[in-house]
Parts: sequence; structure tokens; C-alpha cells
Amino acid sequence: MNSKWILRQSINGTNTCALIDDPLNLTIPKKSGIMQPLIPPFHIDSHKFALRMYAVISNLNPLTIHFYKEGIAYFCAEPYDAPKYDNKLSYIFDPKCTPKDDGFKYYRPASTMISTISETNPNLLKQIKDIIILSIFSICPDMKKRVELACENNDKSFDIGDDSIIPPFERFIHLVGVDIQIDEN
Repeated sequence: MNSKWILRQSINGTNTCALIDDPLNLTIPKKSGIMQPLIPPFHIDSHKFALRMYAVISNLNPLTIHFYKEGIAYFCAEPYDAPKYDNKLSYIFDPKCTPKDDGFKYYRPASTMISTISETNPNLLKQIKDIIILSIFSICPDMKKRVELACENNDKSFDIGDDSIIPPFERFIHLVGVDIQIDEN
């Protein structure tokens, strides 16, 4: 395997990142990390960045999603360079790393970045919405189970008639933030 991968883990509440060469021979405790293939990123002003975009789920059945048109673009602390073991801040976003006071805008409105990129990819916003929808689909079954359990436990505490109970999937509003990284293509 020629590509490098980033292993992200949370160990005792501390986020760690490691650059690895062979993810197939790595044992990771269940749900402790996320591995992603390292692909050449699209960068602006020589920095790799990600877009955090938001959606609100107002109903789980039928699934009703509302997209927020704005988000946050956040940039790596150092200009992008090919990943090595000693330059993590050029390709990994570390929220604990305070950006340098060098005039560079490390946080920007996502709409500005989307507008810039849309000049070469007019379908970008649709692609972002599709990614958000797929992300929500992947967590929806678990969300439904948790909502049903929460409502079942909560409803036992109240002595009210069944006709006044709001259906479980309509009781909550869920805010979802999805980080989008854009590759060089």
C-alpha cells in the first residue's frame, strides 16, 4: 500500500493523530479512531482547509432536513506540505493549536470558500448537500433508536393520555455539523 493514512484517536479525552503507512495491519480499539486515506487537498492561500457545514433535522419520520447556507471554513496552522511525520500542522486540523498572529485568516465564512471553488466546480454546493444527506442517512437508524428509548423512558414519568403525546420522531430538533474536505480535483 503506497498511500499514507491519518489515524485520529481520542485517548482519555485527548485527541491524537498519527501518520501510518499500513492500516491493514493496525489494530484499533472499537470506536476509538477514524482512519482516512490521505489525498491531495484543494488549498487556498497555500493552506489545506475544511468546511464545517450544518443541517437541522426537524423530523426523523419522514426524514426532514434543512440546510444552513453558511458554515465555517477552517485552515491548517501551517501551509500545506506533503505529509511527513514532523509536519502534522500542515495537513491535520488541530483545534488546540492557536493560529499564528500573522494576519492570515484561519477561520472564514464557508460561503466565501464555496463561491471561490464554485468558479471551477459549479456543482460544489449540491455535492456538499449530498454528502450531508449521506452522513445523516448513516446515523439515522441509531438516532431513531435513541429517540425511541428516550421518549419511552420519559413518557413513563408522566401520567397523560395517549392522545396528547407528540410522536417521538417529532419531539426533537437535531443539529448536525459535517466537516467537508475538498480534494485537488
